[in-house]
Amino acid sequence: MLDFRIHTGRNCTFYLPNEQLKIVKATAEPGRTLNLLYNNYPKDLSLTGTLPIQSGDINYLDRTFQITEGAMVFNEALKNFNPVMRLRAETRIRDDNNDDVTIALIYDAPVKSDFNPRIETNPARSEIEILALLGQVAAPDTVEGASDPRSVLLATSGMFAEAGLVQPFEEILREGLNLDLVTIQTDIIENALADSLNWKSINSNTSQTPGLARYFDNTRLFVGKYIGKALFASGSVSARYFEGPLLQSAFGGLEFETAISLEMATPFFNIQWSYSPNPALSQNFMENNEITLKWQFSY
Repeated sequence: MLDFRIHTGRNCTFYLPNEQLKIVKATAEPGRTLNLLYNNYPKDLSLTGTLPIQSGDINYLDRTFQITEGAMVFNEALKNFNPVMRLRAETRIRDDNNDDVTIALIYDAPVKSDFNPRIETNPARSEIEILALLGQVAAPDTVEGASDPRSVLLATSGMFAEAGLVQPFEEILREGLNLDLVTIQTDIIENALADSLNWKSINSNTSQTPGLARYFDNTRLFVGKYIGKALFASGSVSARYFEGPLLQSAFGGLEFETAISLEMATPFFNIQWSYSPNPALSQNFMENNEITLKWQFSY
């Protein structure tokens, strides 16, 4: 019998269903352990353990959702290898009233099953309203229209952009800046195609043609670096575009949101400090800070 202990290192990443067509991209926390037992007679194999997710994203319904928590759970045998993936991922969208809506995907199922996550929103929205926010159906107060080749083009453009443009640029940044994690999420191809195909809302408040800033809506850069074995530093910059006179930035309607965090591993739990300034909601430095304690147990 062979008894192995497999320890995760930096940038240990899972892709579902594969690296070329990745719906889920998840990077496990370093220093975690999987137990592998192999018996030659009778021939058998078992792989057990839990790998918490450090970061990642889910591409679903033509949107990119950032993984906020999750784990890969292994309790596998030679004839039954189907680990369970538990994830929660979120994205933020502005509705027609310029109000922020947080959309969360919750997935808890074996990786070989159909990817059919549960969707939650804050504030609460109906199923039709959620699909309208994600651009999958016409909004209730818009003109009804049948699907056409344009929708197919927009739905698949992000996949090709991810594989052909984003991933090589991530590798260049990671190697050039000596970073451990680099993730770029962007809808630039979809936004450019939608604009060129004249997919404008009939409720738009402006008659001006959107500039280049609109193409960078829903773009996010996430970077992370391990400092020693116990400290992980990360930061992100997100770009969001909106139309109308409510707010006007120096970048043609494009606003940037930043966040930084430090996570330190201790023998008992992980402690994380994060800072996400949001001048639109609060000018108080203390209110923009957050301290989180994280731990897990197996039974």
